[in-house]
Amino acid sequence: MSYEQPQFNKLSFPVSSTASSESRSKTEQIAGIKFSAEKGMEIQKTCPEIAMEFVNGLYASEIVEKYDIQKKFSIDNPNTAKAAVMNAIGGYRGNLSEDYEGLIKDPDIVRMIAKKHRENSRMKVGNMLKEQGKGIHAHSVEERKEISRRGVIARGNTPISDAEKTLIQDLASQLEYKIISRNSVNSEKIAQEVNEKFHHGKKVRNSDTITSFLSKVRKQSA
Repeated sequence: MSYEQPQFNKLSFPVSSTASSESRSKTEQIAGIKFSAEKGMEIQKTCPEIAMEFVNGLYASEIVEKYDIQKKFSIDNPNTAKAAVMNAIGGYRGNLSEDYEGLIKDPDIVRMIAKKHRENSRMKVGNMLKEQGKGIHAHSVEERKEISRRGVIARGNTPISDAEKTLIQDLASQLEYKIISRNSVNSEKIAQEVNEKFHHGKKVRNSDTITSFLSKVRKQSA
């Protein structure tokens, strides 16, 4: 896995509160990448057997749970823990921390296995439908939501609750949560608010999560 350090332009004029918030967010993201790279090296030394677990079909999220990675390595964010596990397995090559090889030396093999995991995740949902004797279009709206929720869980992620969805849409409509200069929603700020309210400050949601959800809402409303 390779991460490139974002480059920031130096500003010669006062920075707005929104720009300041974005800057802090980017700084936190960089710190998170560096932290997960360093923890990946620690995990390699302590739990080298996770490489075979990954090869045998365990997802990174399942490895995190099975080996109690968050507690054992003092990682608060489950997504950071998964990134650290993947660094341990596939190695780290970037400019935020020391480069190191993964427990699996060939990155192409890691990518191939990760792709297989994603395919297996989709197959789990498909098999569930076959067992029920139904296709996706035979389900009610509520049933399709439940199937989608189970698919998210199967991929090792946390489904967005109805309460979160309501809050996200409400915040997205408020001027305080918009970036006027770009005529866009401040997804990072909304993610921070959602994490504080629903996840005890843990970074379960990020700007990509919010942007993706709002995009789906717009398409459904079109």
